[in-house]
Amino acid sequence: MNEKIGNISFKYISGLIPQKTLEGLESDLQSVNIDFETTDANGVAVACYDEIMATLSIFLSDELVRAYILGLVTNSTYEILRNSIICIWKNVEGKKINVVRSDSITEKEATFDMNIRVKENQLSFKLKGDCSDEIKQRFIDKAFECVANHQAHNSKHLLYFPDIEKEEWEMIPQSDYIRQNINKK
Repeated sequence: MNEKIGNISFKYISGLIPQKTLEGLESDLQSVNIDFETTDANGVAVACYDEIMATLSIFLSDELVRAYILGLVTNSTYEILRNSIICIWKNVEGKKINVVRSDSITEKEATFDMNIRVKENQLSFKLKGDCSDEIKQRFIDKAFECVANHQAHNSKHLLYFPDIEKEEWEMIPQSDYIRQNINKK
């Protein structure tokens, strides 16, 4: 039996992703020795869902990231990993959630991000935007390139937003993002 190369943890809200899709992703990832752990956050009280804390989040384990950086992930394994992330991205597009507050219920667009820890930094790639599967593939590829080429940064938490027009990631330290957006709400 082959040794597991890492795991992916996925926090989601039931109803946004069909159960059969999750089972298919688990099967695909297990076929290349990646564990897929899911946590349904439906009904769990959360302070807020916004650009910093996505509705759905995928977390890649340190072992999986290290295997990728060291070149130990085969092309077929990477294809399944990338296609799994794109599958979730496509399933989230256009979906809405209800944000319940003590005085109101507001409908809001569901968000999705991919979280990876590299060295001392937490990188959060915001997977959003209406674009083709080919562009989604390029964004995932570029996210992994960012991970492989990552240099330590002063800010512990880095947010990456997609610029669909340029097909590039725009990085902003989380603290800067909060400062820029604190008065917009």
